[in-house]
Order: sequence, then structure tokens, then C-alpha cells
Amino acid sequence: MKKFLLSAAAFFVIFSISLGLSPATAANLDVYIGVDNFIWKEFDTDGSRLLKEKGPVYVLGVSSKFNPTADLTVKTKGEIYGGIIDYDGQTSIGTPAQTDTTYFGIKLEGDLGWKVQASDYSTVEPFAGLGMRWWARDLETTSTASGYTEIWRTIYARVGVRGDYKVSDSTKMFAEVAYKLPVSNDETVHNYPGASGNFDLKPGKKGSMSAELGVQWKLFKASLFYETMRFSRSDYVAIPGMPGFVACQPKSHADIIGLRAGFSF
Repeated sequence: MKKFLLSAAAFFVIFSISLGLSPATAANLDVYIGVDNFIWKEFDTDGSRLLKEKGPVYVLGVSSKFNPTADLTVKTKGEIYGGIIDYDGQTSIGTPAQTDTTYFGIKLEGDLGWKVQASDYSTVEPFAGLGMRWWARDLETTSTASGYTEIWRTIYARVGVRGDYKVSDSTKMFAEVAYKLPVSNDETVHNYPGASGNFDLKPGKKGSMSAELGVQWKLFKASLFYETMRFSRSDYVAIPGMPGFVACQPKSHADIIGLRAGFSF
């Protein structure tokens, strides 16, 4: 939790600075809502799927973009998201299990870009920065499943390119694609059935990507969004209060496909 609070504080400082800039330097402030089709899968060592979660996750976000110089761009983004999705998987001994999983999380990103005027109507902007996701994954107890809670945090580097194309005086298209590489991954398991306390896992670091394609008409802005998260299997750790039992975070994938809509000021 201490690492999360320190990381969140650093990102919020960057974000607050960007919001406090004068209109002379601020390029725009976006406020938006969204809905994602969130898919989470975990896999055994032989590649077989252990579980799949799927359902809608709702997003509230704000981003700020400004230019300290004509070419340099600073962009920050913060999102809060959550939802209840379907779980279809199995218990630790392989018995089929169905339940609901509640997700609640925070996503923060900040980057620096270098804007290049590609033509009279378009710009291209390579960028690099950092991002962080913190989320709680809470499995509900049912007749076929014993619930528990996972708290995740991942900090990652981002590199990519974005750009826009002016269609008319009031309309422009925009796009962004980025590659993400984790710097650190942490997971804490709470209330695991039979355990006498919490335990920590370190999901493996794998690269992933994100992409966005959208249109802005006057103040209104809408886009399609896609993001992945990839984690290789963690090392095994002993489960507190269960001598001889160990646990790991299996190889895990998240695929997020969503819509964003809001206003740009």
C-alpha cells in the first residue's frame, strides 16, 4: 500500500501541475466517460485456460495536454473504473465454479511528446512516459466458489506515437498507439480460503500495447479504445497457516475494448 500511495502521489502532482497552467500554455482539457468490455483470462503451465472473466466496466476520466514550447508536449491522464463481471473457472482442485467478480481501479499516465507538423492538416507526435494501474479484483463467494480479494499494482513505461488530421475547421481525426513494458508488478491476496493471513505475489513482466482511434467535432470527442495487459506466471510462495501449500499467480491476460465520449475544452 505504501508503494501505491507514493506512486499515486507522484502522478497526481504531475496531473495537478498540468491543470494549474494558464490558458496561454494549456492546449486542452478532456473530460469523458466510457464503457469497456473487460476480459480476464488465466492459464495453466500447459497452456490450458483456467478461467475467464468477461463483462462491462465503466470509466470516468480526465486528461490534460499542454505545450511548454511550440514542439514539446506534456500529457497526463487519470481514470477511475469499476464493474461487476462474470467469472467462469474452477476451484484450486479443478472443480468448475461460476461467480461474479467485482473490479475497481485507478489508472494514471503521464508522458512527454515531440510534435512534428507533417503537413498543413496533420501532426505526428512520438512520446514516452510512465503509467500506473491499481485495482482490486474481488471474487464473490457462492455455492460453487470460495471468494477472496486480490489487490494489484503495475507500473510501466510507455513509448508510442500519436497524431491528428484536420478534416475541416471544426472536425479532426486522431489516433494513438503505444507499447507498454512493466517496471514492477505487485499483487496481494486477501482472505484466501483457509489462509491465516495475506500473502504477496510478483506477477511476471511482459510487454503489452494500447491503441485509440477517434474523432473530435467542435467540443465533442469520441473514440474507440483497445488495451492489453500481459503477466507471466509468478514464483510460488507459501500460504500462511497452510503448511505444505503454495500459491502462484498463473499466466494472466487482460483484453480491454471500449468506447470513450466526452468534451475537450
